[in-house]
Formats: sequence, C-alpha cells, structure tokens
Amino acid sequence: MASFLRSLAALFAGLVVMFVMVIGCTLFAVWLLHLKSGHPAPGYLALNVAYSLLAATAGGWVTARLAPRRPLLHGVVLAGIVLLLGVLSYHGYHGGQPGWYQALMLIAPFGCNIGGAYVYRVQQARRLATS
Repeated sequence: MASFLRSLAALFAGLVVMFVMVIGCTLFAVWLLHLKSGHPAPGYLALNVAYSLLAATAGGWVTARLAPRRPLLHGVVLAGIVLLLGVLSYHGYHGGQPGWYQALMLIAPFGCNIGGAYVYRVQQARRLATS
C-alpha cells in the first residue's frame, strides 16, 4: 500500500511541477510582452509551446525520480494523465486558438513527459554503472 501511495505522490508531484512552471512562465510572459486579453500573438504562442514542453519534460523527470520503482512506467502514466487533460482542454478552447497550437499542445507534452522520465532512467543507469 505504501508503494501505491508513493506512486500517486510521484504522479501528483510531476503534475504540480508542470502546473507551477507553466503558470509562472505564463504570468512572466504576459507581463514581459504586455499582452492583453483576447487572441494571443503568434510569438507568445511559440514561447508558450517552448516553456510548456520544458515543463512537461521536468514533470516527467520529477515523477520518475520520485517513483518507488519502474520510473519510466510512471512517466508513461503521467503522460496519459496529461493527454487526458489535454483532450478536455481542447474541447474547452476549440476555436479560440490556432489549430496548429492546439494539436501541438495536445500531442507534444505526451512525448515530453515520457522523455523526461527516460532522461531520469538514463541518469539512474549511469549512476549505477559508475558506483
């Protein structure tokens, strides 16, 4: 049971890392670019994609790092949760943002979550090989 709770905590921590990074970067970008409400400029959308994918990678890494075992599997589960949240978000914002942006933000974080978990797994293997 403790292992299951640690798995849930690892997933939750990965989501929190992602949310905090995206919200913080979004607030900074809006302030920096002096954006008003309405349709965001293409430059902002590109910046948003960059830091969102970085956040997804970090979330996958943190989830894998905190996982009690099988870090890559935890990254895949996180990716599934993020994909589900992305589908729900897509339906909420459909038509309010460019199609390329919505498609990219639906699919790319999935791979970045897994990529972050994979990076941790490689780092872990290297540490084990050198010790």
